[in-house]
Amino acid sequence: MAYAHQIIYTSCRRGIESAGDGLQVFSYDGSLPEAGFDVGVGFHRLLPFDVPRWVGESSFGYTPVEGCGAVWATNTKLAHDYMGPGGRAGNVLRHAVAMPLEDLDFYPVGLAYADFWRHSMHFEEVNSEEPPLLLPMVEAEPSSVLEEREIRWSLTGVREMEAAALLARAAVHAASAGRAIAILADAEEALRWVALATYSLPLTLARQVSFVVGCDNLATAGAALCGITQSDFDAYTPGYMRASCLTFDPASCQLEDPAGLLEPLDFEDDPLPREVPGAAFAQLVERGWRELPEELERFRDLCERDLELNLDLVDMDAAVQVYVATRMGLYRAADPAATLAFIEQRGSDELKREIAASALESLPKFDTTMQEAVVRFAMRCWRGFDMTGRRYLQTAISTMMTVEPNKTYAFLDVLARIAGQSEEADEAPSPHEMQQFLHGDPAAGQAAHPFACRQGGKASGKKEHRPLFGGRGGFPFGKGKGKR
Repeated sequence: MAYAHQIIYTSCRRGIESAGDGLQVFSYDGSLPEAGFDVGVGFHRLLPFDVPRWVGESSFGYTPVEGCGAVWATNTKLAHDYMGPGGRAGNVLRHAVAMPLEDLDFYPVGLAYADFWRHSMHFEEVNSEEPPLLLPMVEAEPSSVLEEREIRWSLTGVREMEAAALLARAAVHAASAGRAIAILADAEEALRWVALATYSLPLTLARQVSFVVGCDNLATAGAALCGITQSDFDAYTPGYMRASCLTFDPASCQLEDPAGLLEPLDFEDDPLPREVPGAAFAQLVERGWRELPEELERFRDLCERDLELNLDLVDMDAAVQVYVATRMGLYRAADPAATLAFIEQRGSDELKREIAASALESLPKFDTTMQEAVVRFAMRCWRGFDMTGRRYLQTAISTMMTVEPNKTYAFLDVLARIAGQSEEADEAPSPHEMQQFLHGDPAAGQAAHPFACRQGGKASGKKEHRPLFGGRGGFPFGKGKGKR
């Protein structure tokens, strides 16, 4: 169970830190001052988002705040100050909760319907002349209203599933480019689409996507995803903002970008153009919402567990290709060389070893250049040249002799070149280590099978069989003795 700090800001006779009346911090939990948050003057950094302009209306939002972590807030417009109907007109109630970002192990939208949110204050609370009591910390547990399974069942057809994928792609773009998407709907419907967009992302990236619903002016909303009604958008959002933001209409499932900064994508184009940023990601998300929820879940798990990703469409497409490589083989990636380089730069050691093993097993499916890249990558994964690496390479050559014998000799030339070259980088194996890897170390108890041979032509036309992995010379397969 995760716990979060809370703070309430409203009009009261006396606040936790002041003897004066009026709008001020009413109270907060006792551990907030020692939490180490950079709260700013008057705790303003813990009180994000505008208050709605209409009495009785509330907004809800989430944003990551540097120095404060994950911050949620619900803001309500009240009719009168702390004195009630006999007091001054106009009041606000800001209720916010915050927790360190690294402690956030659920999707932020899950707290939208939590039962601890305050939308009003009791008359006795705000009219007391005594300092308010400290608040308790809140149990930050997502409600069941916006669970992923419920959101999935809320989709009414392929059109909405495709729209969810396009909105997720746009959310990545907006959050990374500092833009806003106006979701033209009431707060409840907007939250459903916020959930669809953020559940499409790995949690570490979803934590970086801010959102607010129930706002009435996009220019001051301060979030990437903004739920706002069409009438408020038209009436209160300035023209320059309407021209520069993206808009999404849930009724028509149409996503528009008047500024033209996000390259358009349409599922009517089959197949989707791979050169469009975010196309591969959108296709995977659409398939995940439409028919293969386990695929979307596995993709997110891979990103969480084994990849370091930025909130960027290029990274999301690259992550999809890594997912393809883990599920179907590196040779099935759109660009195996680029995918291998991305894994080496951003992947975990465990992922690198997994890809190295599967890529070696698929060596016959690559051209010579890619085969060399795979071997060099595998060598860096198994720097100690243990039996695991040798076994995979032996099996790969044996398979190649069976499937593509003509490619085998060219590949063995590649291995010889790698063995004879000097170090290419600090992590690359030395020529001596490469020779040891290729010819084996009998003292290490290396198995002598399967044998792989290299042809060496003689003037007489006879073939000389030379062992590549140690043991006695012999044929690639079978138990017969070869010539020495």
